[in-house]
Amino acid sequence: MRLYAGSSGQFVEDTVLNQIAGKLKNAFFSHYRYNPSHAEISSWQNSLRAMSGILQYGNLLDHGVMLEYQLPLTSRRLDFMVTGKGQGNSDNAVIVELKQWEKCAAADGENEVATFVGGASREVLHPSAQVGRYRMYLSDTHTAFHEGDNPVSLAACAYLHNYPYDSEVEESKYRPSRKLMDHVGQVINGNSRYVLLDEQVVAYDKVRALAKKGFHDRRKTAIIIKGGPRTGKSVIAIKLMADLLYKFDRQEWVGDRQQSHDTVVRRSGDKFTDLVKNTYRVLLSRGMKGCYVHFMDKETEHFFRSRMESEKTTAT
Repeated sequence: MRLYAGSSGQFVEDTVLNQIAGKLKNAFFSHYRYNPSHAEISSWQNSLRAMSGILQYGNLLDHGVMLEYQLPLTSRRLDFMVTGKGQGNSDNAVIVELKQWEKCAAADGENEVATFVGGASREVLHPSAQVGRYRMYLSDTHTAFHEGDNPVSLAACAYLHNYPYDSEVEESKYRPSRKLMDHVGQVINGNSRYVLLDEQVVAYDKVRALAKKGFHDRRKTAIIIKGGPRTGKSVIAIKLMADLLYKFDRQEWVGDRQQSHDTVVRRSGDKFTDLVKNTYRVLLSRGMKGCYVHFMDKETEHFFRSRMESEKTTAT
């Protein structure tokens, strides 16, 4: 599903004539049966006017354009996609994430920045990390980008059209959702086929950041991750707990840092076991009356059960 598709030349004309936001509004209502918010309409007017200028400046007037394209099996929509021919007459597409930000600051998570949105300063996903994950997800789920002898080459970028020219957005890295039960084993074994999107990454990084702070801060911290069915809560928990196993014959925690999906873990060095144990403490305290734990590794399960039994013996 997309709200607008046509040539880049037609898009520029619709923008110059101030018709583009109206066309998107009508298409939005036709699909969802309610009107978009005033804020979304304003963002279309402002951001698409800026994007129209880029196409004119680059003389990209014979390309294809799609606006508000919905990612398969999600509610997420791409702001802008331009398609065309590259060198050697190859098919190419570029996703553009449009932001009206004027400034931002560093945040605790490696993939986040702090900026003023929704009437307050909030930690949100870095635009480059956000659009990079859109590219990864679309590449995996859309046959045009991975099947055939010459699949369409897909790239992505972010355009902060109100951001001062001489400022830099804080650098962030990428890190890796599909049907949960089909892929739990692959996640646990370090073969994740998941791509966390938007708020999923923010929640994941927030837990990691608090676990990392636990090295120096003995205060307990609880995080509540709220969301409806199939929003990725369990996936986040599984990915966070897949980093460490307990070996009874060695009487110690062991793990392979390189199997982790988290760059902080991979760079943790001697602090690897402490980092993951702190993560376990955070996750195992998430239920007010307890929690269920699924163990893929029998020795780790044995260790947990032995500790629980010893606690019961001490209490009696």
